[in-house]
Amino acid sequence: MAEFTLSFGTLLGFYDGLFGPGVGSFWMLACILALGQDLRAATGTTKALKLASNLAALVTSAFAKCLRLEVGVAMIAGQLAGPRPGSGMVIAHGARIIRPLFIAVAFTLALRLGWQAFFK
Repeated sequence: MAEFTLSFGTLLGFYDGLFGPGVGSFWMLACILALGQDLRAATGTTKALKLASNLAALVTSAFAKCLRLEVGVAMIAGQLAGPRPGSGMVIAHGARIIRPLFIAVAFTLALRLGWQAFFK
């Protein structure tokens, strides 16, 4: 577990700080491939890891004096409202609900990034 934390924490933490989009999906893949977790466990682990990353971003932005409070408050509201219904869906439906959502988000992100790379 220490190797996983050190290697993926460093790699994906750097990616999240530098770019950001899709890092939750990368965390899920890392948890599944490197730790052997199922989608339900990987989803929960990813939530905790994203929280740590978001806290690091908050501290870094505060030290750099470039916080956008109105954006932060809106994101906190969403992060507080989303887990309850999301957790309920995961517990009730497991991979049956996570897999198609995960694939749809990853596919949409890939399309958007591809579009931006080639047409902008």
